[in-house]
Amino acid sequence: MASVSACEKHDQQLGIDLLKHLNAYFSDHKQDLSALIQIKNTALGASVFMIACRQGLTEVVSALLQTAKNVLPTKKAFQDFLTQQDNAGFSPLNTSCTASHLPVVQKLLEIAERELSPDEFKAFLTNENNDGFSPLNASCKAEEPPIVQALLDVAERKLSSNAFQNFLTHKDNFGFSPLNSSCTAGHLPVVRALLKVAKRKLSSNAFQNFLTHKNRAGFSSLNASCQEGYLPVVRVLLKVTKKKFPINVFRDFLIHKDNSGFSSFNTSCKKGHLKIVKKLLKVAKRELSPDAFFAFFTHKNNFGFSSLNTSCKEGHLKIVKKLLKVAKRELSPDAFFAFLIDENSAGFSPLNTSCSVGHSKIVKCLVRAWRELDEHDEDFNKQAFIKFIEQKNRHGFTPLNAAAKAASELACSVDNKRKQNYTDILAYLLSLGANPDEPNKRGYTARQNFTTYKWPREDEVGSTNEPQKYLSSAPRHGNALFFRPVPPAKPFYYSVHHYRP
Repeated sequence: MASVSACEKHDQQLGIDLLKHLNAYFSDHKQDLSALIQIKNTALGASVFMIACRQGLTEVVSALLQTAKNVLPTKKAFQDFLTQQDNAGFSPLNTSCTASHLPVVQKLLEIAERELSPDEFKAFLTNENNDGFSPLNASCKAEEPPIVQALLDVAERKLSSNAFQNFLTHKDNFGFSPLNSSCTAGHLPVVRALLKVAKRKLSSNAFQNFLTHKNRAGFSSLNASCQEGYLPVVRVLLKVTKKKFPINVFRDFLIHKDNSGFSSFNTSCKKGHLKIVKKLLKVAKRELSPDAFFAFFTHKNNFGFSSLNTSCKEGHLKIVKKLLKVAKRELSPDAFFAFLIDENSAGFSPLNTSCSVGHSKIVKCLVRAWRELDEHDEDFNKQAFIKFIEQKNRHGFTPLNAAAKAASELACSVDNKRKQNYTDILAYLLSLGANPDEPNKRGYTARQNFTTYKWPREDEVGSTNEPQKYLSSAPRHGNALFFRPVPPAKPFYYSVHHYRP
């Protein structure tokens, strides 16, 4: 149909002209025109009216509604035209909310409020697509504060108290409420609008459930905003929860863990959101008891990763420094050492993790933290330090062995920066007294795992019983062989199998 093609091409004037022509052509055959405007795209099940709503063609939408009003035989037929759905379950209102077309939304709400009965209007306003998205869920996800506000105003005016509460708290098939969706997308104006109306219309218990609701993955609104790094949303959520609810509810909200065991704090550390990490630490220190703060700070997810271990894995140096600074200040020496050597489910300590993935600056930062705290004692514990830098994972790899194994796997890589990082780690650990001949569970040593590196001679290993003091820029081992850049490939015509003219 030509008018469908016009809408799909975003040509609003062409669509209007075609409708005028069709109205004149079928003036004596309204039944034919009625059938024509209801033809649907076979692939998506979308009529020209649905396409115009999706593309935001406000004038075409108005013209189609007027045409349908004139040519459809009954009021019920017009109501069906207004509330039709495509194959994905989208109504005209739902698809225009998803596509963020405010004028179309306002037009549809105006017509529906006038033409539909209260029950039909309620169904129109709360219609869900096949994924369970209502118009409000869709507009919250799309970040359209005016559309959200328009939907809330109409719903508050037209729906009963219970129906409005269900409208406000509706969850899609993935367990996302409107608040969850807006927090995940970081839409602060939408979050504020939802919280404002929820405080006014919901009971205390209902508002608490609304604010602390978790989706099917176990993400609360706070977990979601921390994962995506939306600090303003985090501040608003913490402020409202602290102000409106008892302290035990606020603490549970702060320390809540998703289905994988990630707390908001763990998630922020993993994603590298330093400002959120600082905010959560400040709030937790102020609001939690010492024991609760210790549990909050040292919590491990279902994979055994603490906040420090996961930050080391992801290479977030600034967060590692912040965690070590807080741990040094808040934990006892024994607890601090335990925090530094804590292993995940695979037996990787933070140092072993950092060596495995090649974060040389984090390796030096971890060693310096141990040395600075331990050197406050008159009798420096050399054995404990050597045990720390040679702590093995579940497969028997020391940090040196893990770095050597990872470095050997980069032999054909062109990523010279990563190669340099591994070389720095190997040289630095050797300068501290790490043993290159300590075997893993399969009997392979670091020397054997990375044979192209020029290791110290076996008679040199262990020649000193005192590890060198930490230096901000540790000297590389004298015989270290750095990786050489891989030369670029030659053009094909250099091959002996091709003739170069």
